[in-house]
Amino acid sequence: MTKTATMPAGVRLFNLLLQGGGTEDQKRLYWERYADQTEKQLGKPLWAMDAEEFEEYKILEENQSYGTEDGGNCKLCRNRGYIVRRDGQYTRYASCSCMEQRKQSREVQNSGYAEMITSRTFENFTITEPWQKQALQTAKAWTRQTQFPFLFLGGRSGAGKTHLAIAAFYNLIQRGVRGKFISWREQSRELKMRMTEAEVYDTKIRELKFVPLLLVDDLLWTNGGGLSEEDFKLAKEIIDVRQANGLRTIFTANWTIKDLIELSEVIGGRIYEGCGSSTNFVLTFGGSNQNYRARKQPTLLEIAGIESPF
Repeated sequence: MTKTATMPAGVRLFNLLLQGGGTEDQKRLYWERYADQTEKQLGKPLWAMDAEEFEEYKILEENQSYGTEDGGNCKLCRNRGYIVRRDGQYTRYASCSCMEQRKQSREVQNSGYAEMITSRTFENFTITEPWQKQALQTAKAWTRQTQFPFLFLGGRSGAGKTHLAIAAFYNLIQRGVRGKFISWREQSRELKMRMTEAEVYDTKIRELKFVPLLLVDDLLWTNGGGLSEEDFKLAKEIIDVRQANGLRTIFTANWTIKDLIELSEVIGGRIYEGCGSSTNFVLTFGGSNQNYRARKQPTLLEIAGIESPF
């Protein structure tokens, strides 16, 4: 028995048609029985394609294949992580937009805060009082706008400010925004130790300055309670750049915004302005029974104790 005789019928028919042979009935038989999905989509059998059409066939076939990238299920690239496109006479491979989100997901998983970040959402924020509902609505509203880059949640612990801050952060990274979560006490300690190592310091602080989304937990909190000039310099360096570039930043602090302005008028003022001043995104958590004071925030002049000239 010859090798040709052992070939599947579809392969033998394809070879015959490719060489220019075959009857109309055989061509129809191939199309009805053996043509694959990609040929049907292009509306032409593979054996009848010219070089350009065959290249289009290969691109479509590859774009319909499935890959093994983890961290999500992308309908666009089918988890391959790339898209194939024809650009004139060239075939180009482009990274799929899902890869940034996959990278973000991996960074979250490797951050040491993965369980905290993924377990605190808007959906599971506990609401037992009207002030909690208002705080939730304000945090959600911040994620849906782009006019004011900063969200500040300050005051006493135990009122849910960290939960809401993380929920806002997680909401945005799930929508594809690349973000970084830092504990101020840990990050500031490391950066202050590196201030004399210019190259290392610049690399580390640049990420904090320019990452599209940054959550700073416990801003200006220190183990001993004392703040040094380096603490203020570091905070100002990061906040100035982020405000100037309109980069989304979430702050939690044991300080209220008034406390913060008294500590540093420059730092507190920058954050307050980035939150929309008296209009929008400063949340203050206070007393024991009603930890969130649902009230319109005062103007920056009122907070500083300065009488308005207007």
